Amino acid sequence: RILLLVTTASCLFLWTMPAFSAELKPGDVINAQNLDQMKNQTFQGHKIGDMLTEMVEMMIREKGLKIPLKNTEPIPVDDRWVELTKKYSGQVKLDPETRNISGYVAGEAFPNVQMDDPNAALKLVWNSQMVGGYPRGDVQMVPKFQFLFIDGNKGITRVQQWTFVNAYYQGRLNEPHVMDPDIYKKNITVGLSPFDIAGVGTYSIRYMDGRTDDFWAHMKSVRRTRRLSGGSWMDPIGGTDMLNDEMEVLNIHPSWYEGFELLGKKHLLAIVHSKRPSWDEGSTGDLYPGIDHKNPPYWNPTDAWEPREIYVLRAKLPKEHPYAQKTMYMDTQIPLLLYAEAYDHAGQMWKMIFFGMSPLKTGDG
Repeated sequence: RILLLVTTASCLFLWTMPAFSAELKPGDVINAQNLDQMKNQTFQGHKIGDMLTEMVEMMIREKGLKIPLKNTEPIPVDDRWVELTKKYSGQVKLDPETRNISGYVAGEAFPNVQMDDPNAALKLVWNSQMVGGYPRGDVQMVPKFQFLFIDGNKGITRVQQWTFVNAYYQGRLNEPHVMDPDIYKKNITVGLSPFDIAGVGTYSIRYMDGRTDDFWAHMKSVRRTRRLSGGSWMDPIGGTDMLNDEMEVLNIHPSWYEGFELLGKKHLLAIVHSKRPSWDEGSTGDLYPGIDHKNPPYWNPTDAWEPREIYVLRAKLPKEHPYAQKTMYMDTQIPLLLYAEAYDHAGQMWKMIFFGMSPLKTGDG
């Protein structure tokens, strides 16, 4: 079974050529039938087999995933973010003991992370979490998104519709760049449909110093708002099997995990220029053109994948967490985590967390 999140604002043929054939072209498709032949071929000079993680290869072989290839494109960057990085990054300090940072105002916290830096992994994780202003926006508003509950044998079995807002208090591209030095962001998430979740909602405050979130929930059944434990950051969202710290792959204060390790840097295939909306709300035909929901196992993406230079990070989680470890894959151009694999306390792969994206220019630029 799989749970899939889709938003309104994003957010087959068989090869018979031998292994020594010419380099693959944009539009060529990797699938279970041709994978062994294609693994030794190259695309944009990179060997296909080297650009597939073990779990992505498993999804191709066992779960029907098809990977159309496309040329790498740069991700558009806001000039204000570049200028703020130049202006303020030099004053950002990391305390390896507390895993906190100080001196952050806006832009990328650590723009020149070196592979041999003993704190490289922690700095990269901070970059991935300080994405207010850019690329998320000073205020990240998603008026409607859906959770699709998918049975691999039956297809979509249930749909929930939600809304959320993240208001960032640090790293804003507009003045003031810092609205409150103690707060990183505030979030409101509310269920819209079906009836059993409509009106259920949460409100949370994320702090800069590593204390757990202040977290409240509106309990529809008793028409009351109740404060929840700060440990809610590792709890499931709204009856799904998606945890709060898995939103957009990783949603934490970096001090909450036991530690991070930088395993290396390599080229991997990923979706960062989606050409299809994952949810086309106004369609009279296919509501979910970004998902192959008509063919088993009904959850595979239909977009093209491109080679991306990736940092490979490993996270060790606290013993109370449902998972013991995560391997995460972060783009080197923009501090975005593209996908991850979660492992249980027995060392077995529990879940693949995948986040396909596309650039979108919103009303505030």
